[in-house]
Amino acid sequence: EEEEEEEEEEEEEEEEEEEEEEEEEEEEEEEEEEEEEEEEEEEEEEEEEEEEEEEEEEEEEEEEEEEEEEEEEEEEEEEEEEEEEEEEEEEEEKKKKKKKKKKKKKKKKKKKKKKKKKKKKKKKKKKKKKKKKKKKKKKKKKKKKKKKKEFLLYVQKTKERDNLKYYLQ
Repeated sequence: EEEEEEEEEEEEEEEEEEEEEEEEEEEEEEEEEEEEEEEEEEEEEEEEEEEEEEEEEEEEEEEEEEEEEEEEEEEEEEEEEEEEEEEEEEEEEKKKKKKKKKKKKKKKKKKKKKKKKKKKKKKKKKKKKKKKKKKKKKKKKKKKKKKKKEFLLYVQKTKERDNLKYYLQ
C-alpha cells in the first residue's frame, strides 16, 4: 500500500511538472505574440511618419509653385504698365509734332497777309490768350498723368503688402 501511495504521489508530481511546463510554454508563446504585436505597431508608426513627411514635402512644393506664379504675374503687370507708359509718351510726342506743324503753317499765313497795325495787335493778343490756355491745359494734363502714375504705384504697393500679409499668416 505504501508503495502504491508513493507511486501515486510520483505520478501526481510528474503531472504537476508537466502542467507547469505547459504553462511556461504558453507564457513564452504569449510573450512572443506580444513582441510581434509591438513590432507591427512600430512598423505602422514608422509608415505613418513617412506618409506625414511626404505630405509636408508636397505642401511645401505647392506653396513654392504658388509663390513663383505670383511673382510671374507681378512681373507681367509691371511690363504691361511700362508698355502703357511708353505708348502714352509716344502719343504725346505725336501730338506735339502735329501742333508744331500747325503753328508753322499759321505763321506763314500771317506773314503773307499784311494787315493794319490794329488788326495785328488784336491777333497778337488773341494768340497770347491761346498760348496761356494751352499752357494751362498742358499743366492740367501733366498733373492728371502724375496723379495716375502715383495711383498705379499706390495700388501696386498695397497689392504687394496684401500678398506679404497673406504669406505671413
